[in-house]
Amino acid sequence: METLAKHQNIARMLLVGLSLWATTAMQGAQKGARRATLLQRIYAYAAQMDALPDSARQHAVYTKFSLHILKRNAILLTIPTMWNIARGRERHFLGEYIDSVFARSQSIESRRWLTHSTMRSQQTGLTAAMKYLAPQLYGETIFRRDILSPFHPANARFYRYQISYQHDARARIKFRPRVNNTQLVYGEAVADFNSGRLISAQLQGEYDMIRFTLRLQMGAAGRESLQATTVDLACHFKFMGNNMQGTFHSTRLKDAAKPAALPTDAQAAIAQLRPTPLQDDEQQQYARDSMQRRQASLQPADSLRKTTNWWEQIGWNLIGRHMVKHLTGNFGKNNEGMVRISPILNPLYMGYDYRRGITYKAHVNLTYAHSQNRSFNAQFGAGYAFNQHQLYVDAHFSYHYQPRRNGYFSINAGSGNQIANGEVIEQAPIPVSEALKAGHPKLTWFKDHYAEVAHHYDFSTHWGMRAGMMFHRRTAMEKRIYLQHHLPAHFTSAAPFIEMQWRPSGYQGPIVTLDYERAVKDFLRSNIGYERWESDAQWKLNLSSLQSLQMRLGAGGYTRQDRSAYFLDYANFHENHIPSGWNDDWSGTFELLDAYQYNASRWYVRTNITYESPLLLCSRLPMVGQFVEMERFYFSMLSSRLCRPHLEIGYGFTTRFFSMGAFLGSEKGRIKDFSCKLLQGRKIIVKHFDLKFPITTGRF
Repeated sequence: METLAKHQNIARMLLVGLSLWATTAMQGAQKGARRATLLQRIYAYAAQMDALPDSARQHAVYTKFSLHILKRNAILLTIPTMWNIARGRERHFLGEYIDSVFARSQSIESRRWLTHSTMRSQQTGLTAAMKYLAPQLYGETIFRRDILSPFHPANARFYRYQISYQHDARARIKFRPRVNNTQLVYGEAVADFNSGRLISAQLQGEYDMIRFTLRLQMGAAGRESLQATTVDLACHFKFMGNNMQGTFHSTRLKDAAKPAALPTDAQAAIAQLRPTPLQDDEQQQYARDSMQRRQASLQPADSLRKTTNWWEQIGWNLIGRHMVKHLTGNFGKNNEGMVRISPILNPLYMGYDYRRGITYKAHVNLTYAHSQNRSFNAQFGAGYAFNQHQLYVDAHFSYHYQPRRNGYFSINAGSGNQIANGEVIEQAPIPVSEALKAGHPKLTWFKDHYAEVAHHYDFSTHWGMRAGMMFHRRTAMEKRIYLQHHLPAHFTSAAPFIEMQWRPSGYQGPIVTLDYERAVKDFLRSNIGYERWESDAQWKLNLSSLQSLQMRLGAGGYTRQDRSAYFLDYANFHENHIPSGWNDDWSGTFELLDAYQYNASRWYVRTNITYESPLLLCSRLPMVGQFVEMERFYFSMLSSRLCRPHLEIGYGFTTRFFSMGAFLGSEKGRIKDFSCKLLQGRKIIVKHFDLKFPITTGRF
């Protein structure tokens, strides 16, 4: 009997456990179904509002900000947007401004027409935080091209959701990322369960050295419900010993247009339009700032103060500021022209590579718009390589006369580039001794001076053409030895060229080019003759969730080549036809390949593929993954007469501070090179560190 009772108890416990498990599973399935239903309604609501007739919408936005500097040092001066708050004794800044915003479904344009602050030059200070005031919750990314939104269907796999239901058919959605990454956010939102409309939201995250908390109140109906009407931002900036906190409050004004009659004083004008009164401490800070400015204007102008003011305005504001910050300015009656000069002594413009050593670069850009359709652009660049003791200079001029057809004339010129060619000295009528070669390491090196004149025009969105003339003059660095051995010390080429461009799906799709270039001997004093054909196909395919696939396939060859044609240069290894460019500086290129390996060949076939995603390998690692913004895999292959084939594989990632890439190369199946590259700056190289190691053993 006891045994039977035990069995009955066990059976009862099993039945109770099974019933509890079934109940829990059913409840979980129901919660999952309701969660999926709510998310689908949010996705459908965004699509429904986007389908409404689109018309330009204008509204005015009032923003109040407060910045508090907890700690700062001289490094803050190297950040151009931080210049006005990196110096002086002030530790707390307050300001307000009003923008007119013109919005359409595909674009948002903002124009500031009123500002006042306690900061020098009446600026906003923490410029990097401005993008957080215009979030797009329903978009694939929340802030322009940064941070994946938890309310877009393509990003649902990156988040976990927890939903609780409230009164009035409202639901609270808590979301957190599956992995801790800078491209993902934590937070919660309140949504209408029946329609899927987001009512409010709170987001927390960290991106680009700024930790932020964002509170949003969304619009009530129509397309306006896709935008936030009230934004409260609390942010914290830390960078190499600098510590700063900021708060921003942004809200829409009732009147969209700028009032006709406003006081000329900015502080009085904002006081008239301010939607909510200032707090007591804010009023006191404005009063102290006004008193300090009034006292500074009434103080006697003695000689000592004149000297101090002169040094403040000239020595510090003008000279010191532009040592580390771009110098910009406008000219012309209606400010038609603009000039931009790179910083004079900013250390971030220094670089290093294994061949040139330490380098420093400077740039000057000039633009002048004659009219809406005609503009002139000029770019001047200079750099110095300390290992080579060589100055590099280049200039680019363009005149755009038909923007709709991308019609322009261009002139590009440069001097100082050094190239090597060992074939010339081997063809000397008088043989060159090995001792002479050993005593002159620059014997095979030449200075390349070039100029290109071209015209470009697009006949349609699918077809375009570029034609012009390319000039090269290569001068031996050891001219005396070349002349002694009856060799020319200069090699000149003048080559007309034409390029046809085909875009099958318009400007946003792939582009295929066909190039023809012919240099005729004795034409314009040319002593080199050749005929070259090249074809190239490039495509940057943007996928979902900030992923992309960047592809390039090309081939070329010489159908005619004189015996004296030593310096041949394939154009497709330099040109980039993607309108917006590749997403990084290592895509579409070879990182371990010497130019001689393809330029010395009569033919080549190449391919480059880059896969880019914010969440691949390092981004999933604990501790370090939260700092990785983007990761990339690289694959490149080249087949030519000297390498059949040359292969490169690589991996790279981008963080808030730098980008890093590692590349492994092989030829004919044997591992040959390894290179590690460090890049500081996003989009534009401002600091480049390159280490290259030859490897003589091993196979892929």
